[in-house]
Amino acid sequence: GLMRIAPGGAMALCVTNLGNELQEATLDTAALGFTGEWRDLLSGDMMDLDGEDWRRLEGYQSRWWVAKQ
Repeated sequence: GLMRIAPGGAMALCVTNLGNELQEATLDTAALGFTGEWRDLLSGDMMDLDGEDWRRLEGYQSRWWVAKQ
């Protein structure tokens, strides 16, 4: 995964599956301060990073999120 913090404090998170099979991310989002609702930059969907759904990535799939403003 990749975390980006802009000078103003806005955060973005990217998680990528580099394999060709379904994978589940093992990232402790709460320890990194990534909690609450985030917006998926590719689909526009809102996602609660405290949940489990975002962790499943298809082969070669990337997901980008920004904190809900």
